[in-house]
Order: sequence, then C-alpha cells, then structure tokens
Amino acid sequence: NAAARALGDIGAAAATTALIGSLSGQRAVPARLVADALLRIGPATAADLVTALRHPDPLVQMSAADVLGHLGTVAAGAPLAALLLDSDSTEVRMHAATALGRLGLPQALTPLLTALSLDDTAEVRATAAAALGALSDDAAIEALTAGVETDVDQVANRSAHALALLGEAGLAVLQLIALNHSLTADTPGHAAGHAREALSLYAVQQRRRVLPAGPAATGSSSGSGTGSWR
Repeated sequence: NAAARALGDIGAAAATTALIGSLSGQRAVPARLVADALLRIGPATAADLVTALRHPDPLVQMSAADVLGHLGTVAAGAPLAALLLDSDSTEVRMHAATALGRLGLPQALTPLLTALSLDDTAEVRATAAAALGALSDDAAIEALTAGVETDVDQVANRSAHALALLGEAGLAVLQLIALNHSLTADTPGHAAGHAREALSLYAVQQRRRVLPAGPAATGSSSGSGTGSWR
C-alpha cells in the first residue's frame, strides 16, 4: 500500500504499469489506493489505462474505467462503450456506464440508451439511466420515461432522477407522470411515486441555490457586509 502511494507521488508515467499490475495477484493492493495514486500522476496515465480496459481481470478494468472517467479522457469513450455492451461482468458494465456519464461525450448516448433498454441486469440499467442524466441530452427522454414506468424500482428511481437533470423538458415529463397517476389508471403507481420524489428533490436543490449562506455571509450578525449566495 505504501508502495502504491509512493509510485503515485513519483508522478512518472512509467509507474502506471506497476500500479495497474498491483491490482492483480495474491497480494493485490486495494483498488481505491491504486486509483488515488493514478489520479495523482494524472493524464500521463491515460494511454496505459485505456489499454488496461482490455485486461482479463475485471478488477483492473473497473479501476481503469473509474480513473479514466475522473480524468476526462476522451479517447476512453469507445473502449468504455464496448465494455458496457460486451463485458460478461455486471460490475464492469456498471463502472463503464458511470465513466461514460462522467466523460459526457455525445457519442455515449447510443450505448447508454442500449444498456438502459436491453441489459439483462437491473443494476446496469439503473446505472445507465443515471449516466444518461449526467449527459443532459434531451434525446434520452423517451428511454428514461420508459425507465420510470418499468416495474423495476431501482431502474424507475434512477430514471426519474435522471429526467430531473434534463431541465425543463425532463421536469415536464415527470410532472405529467405524476399527474396522470392521479387522473387515470394508465400510469403505474410506483412510477408516479418516483416522479414525485425526483421533483421534490429537484425543488429542494433549487431552494438551496438561492438561500443565503448564513448569518456571517449575509452580515446579519454584525450589521455589515454585502452578503453572498450559494
């Protein structure tokens, strides 16, 4: 563990191979420590991490996906999409989806929509829904709406919260889902519940953005100061 930290502090790109290798074997280093070290080295690790996405060990693939997502490595987009659609590991597919959401590339829309609609694991579909929210692309609205109305709560919840991230168009869909449930039997009850929860959380977040930071920030405790807002 100390060696992983030291390699990260060295900051040499050559250390990347050693760090990636430390994830495998009988004396594997915890993935969190390796990821921290790789992030300290920074973008110089990107090429080796993209290669590591093809490593046979799922733990290496997951760690590489996480770091590449945080680094914002555009070149990782295509191989991450391939992992999302083709990996046999549920965890690898989830990490790939999350990384694609962090990258925010327009090209990630299609593979994430495919995963949301077709993946046979609820956890992957839910993760893909969250990643689509991070993309903030209105083209995901139809698929996310279907996600809210699915009978799998995890997918429905993530899809509702993703819609809330899509701005006015997504919020309008959530309001419609909630309203339809009170007027007709066409919208499943759980869908309306998830829609209302997402709308409530969005409203709370909006209020926090306009509330004063506190007495010290507004000057109410001293009678002076111009104040600041969150």
